[in-house]
Amino acid sequence: MRAVLTREEGRNVATRSWLPGGWSVEEVPATATRYEDPALVEAAAAPGGPYRWVVVTSARAARYAAVAPGARVAAVGPASASALEALGVACAVVGDVGALALAGAIDEGPVLVLAARAGRRELVEALSERGLACGVVECYETVPVALGPGERALLEAADVVVVGAPSAWAVVAGSVHPDAWVVVPGETTRAAVGQGHSRVVVAWGPGATGALARLAPRRDPGGGAQ
Repeated sequence: MRAVLTREEGRNVATRSWLPGGWSVEEVPATATRYEDPALVEAAAAPGGPYRWVVVTSARAARYAAVAPGARVAAVGPASASALEALGVACAVVGDVGALALAGAIDEGPVLVLAARAGRRELVEALSERGLACGVVECYETVPVALGPGERALLEAADVVVVGAPSAWAVVAGSVHPDAWVVVPGETTRAAVGQGHSRVVVAWGPGATGALARLAPRRDPGGGAQ
């Protein structure tokens, strides 16, 4: 099986560890992260403080948690929590099914949400409906990477393409073979891929190895396995 990983450079180590043994694996980063200047993030956050909670919506946002000193920290998931732990920041709450699931655990405001540019705002809306003051600071953005002919050729030849977010799929969609499997982390990305590609499987993390091992290689137009 030929697999292509599309997460940005340096973020595919864990993914490689849960792919089945014997697979041929290549990396074609589809996106990159552009981080905001920490001083600008701090300045943007200052008017709404002091905060009682700070919500870290991704591992990329963890580096900015210190802009809300004294606030309790909520991480949207295990990856965010691990990034915070590596920085010496303890989490009061760790979610497991997205940012919105944290709403019930956040009991007072003001709340600072550290988010991606143009990120989803369901948590902010839920907290605001409960009367909690809530501010959002966009501290990074995901930008597309221009793919070259060699990278597109790797995607076209792949049996399996691992896609971590809709933004990555937008970059690679035109180069993925219709019979290739696209592996995604959850329903949001599955829905984005499923709009134009039928072979999508939700399978992510160490527990996904068995499910991935059962995927069959794509077949060529003549009916033979490639």
